[in-house]
Parts: sequence; C-alpha cells; structure tokens
Amino acid sequence: LKHTPDAHPDHAAATRAHELIANIATHVNESVRQQESFNELLAIQNSFTGSSAVPSILVPGRAKVRSGMLKKMCRKGLKSRMVFLFTDALIYAEQDKVVSTDSKPVYNPHRLIMLDKVKIRDVLASANGDYAFQIINPEKSFTLYARTAAEKAEWMK
Repeated sequence: LKHTPDAHPDHAAATRAHELIANIATHVNESVRQQESFNELLAIQNSFTGSSAVPSILVPGRAKVRSGMLKKMCRKGLKSRMVFLFTDALIYAEQDKVVSTDSKPVYNPHRLIMLDKVKIRDVLASANGDYAFQIINPEKSFTLYARTAAEKAEWMK
C-alpha cells in the first residue's frame, strides 16, 4: 500500500482491503485472547477440589487478574493461601497437600467473594516489616500479607 501511489486506480481498493484485513486480524486476536482467558479459568476451576461446595468461576466476562500465595490471618495464626483475583471476584484457597503434585497443584477453595462490595484498606507496616492489607466485605473481612512491598502494591491496585 505504501508503494502504491494515491492516484493509482487500485489505491482505493487496496486501502479498503487493508482496512478489512486489519479488522479481521483484530477480531481473530480478540477471539484468541478470549479463548486463552477461558482456558486459564478452566484450568483454575479444574484445580479446585474438596468436600465443600466448589464455586463455579466460569462466568461470561470474567478473567483472571492475578494469583499467588499470600499469608492470611486465621484464628490459629498466619496460614498460606492461594489467592485468585478475577475481574469481579476473589477466591482464597488452601493447597491440598495430599492430592497436589508439583506439576498440577490442587486447591480447596474456602470462599468466593464478589468485588462489588469489597473495600481494600492498607495496613501500615509494623516494625517487623509486614506487608499487610485488609479485604473488607459485609460477609467476611480478613487480613492478607504479601512477601514484599512491591507484591503488596500489585495486589492493592
């Protein structure tokens, strides 16, 4: 197209064809992104197990934002929990040490929390360097601890 002069009889048709191909490529790329996002949600869904009801995370429009191990303050102290943050929800889960393998960990989900009623509150670092923040929700509020200040900042975005 850049080698076709504007006055060339095929310039308008070539320009239109270029626009159509660009639109098709955008559509294909978006479809691939949606399929990859669905596959990621499906892999997470398949990693959930346990005797309690396993929440379905396969919801149209939902995508994973981030996941990672954080410490959660529980009645008996700090416990490691796998936290999954989605565009509209958060799930924290305990890794099932009996069923998990190195290649495919399995998680026992504890709670699914919808983000529409969640507030996040920063917890100032104490002398021992805690990187904590609170999830505040009418159903359940709790404190999570990151390993670093940068990790905490990423989770609080």
